[in-house]
Amino acid sequence: MPVLGKETFTNVFDRMKDKFKQRERVEAYTQDALIFLSSIIDIENFEDETGISSKLFQKIKYSDGMVGLAKHGDEFVMCSVDQVGLPDKNYKPVKVIAKYWLNQKLYTKNMTVGDDIILLYNNDMIESEHDAFRLASGLSNIDLSLHLNIKYARYLPIFKARNDKEKKTFDDTIKAMDNGITSLVWGDEITKDEMLGIDRETYLNITDVSNSDKLQYLLEAHDNYLRFFYNKYGLYTSGNAKHAQQSKMEIDNGESASWVYPLMLLDETDKFCKLCNEKWGTNFEAHLSDLHSLLWKKFITQNAPTDGETVTADTVTDVVENGENDVSRETSETETESEVDENE
Repeated sequence: MPVLGKETFTNVFDRMKDKFKQRERVEAYTQDALIFLSSIIDIENFEDETGISSKLFQKIKYSDGMVGLAKHGDEFVMCSVDQVGLPDKNYKPVKVIAKYWLNQKLYTKNMTVGDDIILLYNNDMIESEHDAFRLASGLSNIDLSLHLNIKYARYLPIFKARNDKEKKTFDDTIKAMDNGITSLVWGDEITKDEMLGIDRETYLNITDVSNSDKLQYLLEAHDNYLRFFYNKYGLYTSGNAKHAQQSKMEIDNGESASWVYPLMLLDETDKFCKLCNEKWGTNFEAHLSDLHSLLWKKFITQNAPTDGETVTADTVTDVVENGENDVSRETSETETESEVDENE
């Protein structure tokens, strides 16, 4: 829809140079991966009590390996931190340099962990989530390969012109063909080699229409990359394409392994919430997000020892610390009656 002679929406990506397009691909896939990771854990009451986005807070944690929450006066601030000096016996920072923005000003301060700032760690080794970046790099390369295969699967010969006259003839003919107009070229000067007096090949073809068949394999590679990534973080997808050699037990075991990281992230976030609540009197609580909560309930229900059991909670206190599966063992009256009928 034109506005004042200009297009309202323009494709910024399409106007970029090739080297910038590839960088933009990597950035886009990196954002996708971090958005998925930040949606695994919810910090209840965090945004209401601090005014800070919990999703952004966790994205920094995934990117840097840790992120800090501190106070500037009476206002909470989100800090990007770097360790200073030696760690404690658990290799955790004792002193950090914290950087944060407030009222459009950048502050850099030395802080003591536990006194001035509470840190949320990504894992025990304070490592960033490297697989998010590996995924982004791999998918961006597959994306580029798809683009190039589509580009060179088209029949786009490069014509060889011996002089300006031939070049103009080819240019005019190609333009006409692009517009669906049938062109007629005559005269031996186009196809006849003047030196040898024989017909010559007028173009060099570097394209191959059969390359389009490779798109299927590239798309499959794209799906496999995503599957590797999702399988690590609780969104188990390998069971969707069961192989003949796989047993149900093998698939279930794979799904069990995919919960290692979400529960670890939940445990780290729960520790952070308890420290904040103790220091500042906040009411933070760590939960699995809506999606992962549903997946956890489904996983627990499918692996429960008896049928008809339901999940009552998904907090880390019950799931991780106490080793409980949060499954209620109450049996409904309907199920009791059916058991009686079967016994009769």
